[in-house]
Amino acid sequence: MVGDQHVAPGTSLRHFISRMLGGTTCFPSAAGPASRHVAPPLIDPVRVPDRVIDVAMALKLHAEARRIWSIVGWCVTFDVRQQPGKYVARLLAGEPVPYVLVADTLDDLHASLPPGLMLLPGLPPDQPEIVELWFAR
Repeated sequence: MVGDQHVAPGTSLRHFISRMLGGTTCFPSAAGPASRHVAPPLIDPVRVPDRVIDVAMALKLHAEARRIWSIVGWCVTFDVRQQPGKYVARLLAGEPVPYVLVADTLDDLHASLPPGLMLLPGLPPDQPEIVELWFAR
């Protein structure tokens, strides 16, 4: 489904999130605030369109991703190009995957997310469309 590799030791959470979201996020590198790193995109949203899934499928995919990958989560966005005016939760695993939950309200989206997730405080400032980041405990 999502592969058989694990997130490399030492991979920062911000770098991981950036790669899962297509490499568009810039974060300061270890070289200092003046040096910036952009992760290369791993998924082309034009060639690999989003696959809207239901709650049952989200639970199955989440469980399978947790079995395979060391970091698994869901990135909640609002009003993205593929789903204007909607809340979207994209599965984050060891590689970009096209699976998304879609809802009209944030409360409806929360009800669709798998149980046992932890809200990650502090969002990337250069990604205003990101509403929340949730990760498995």
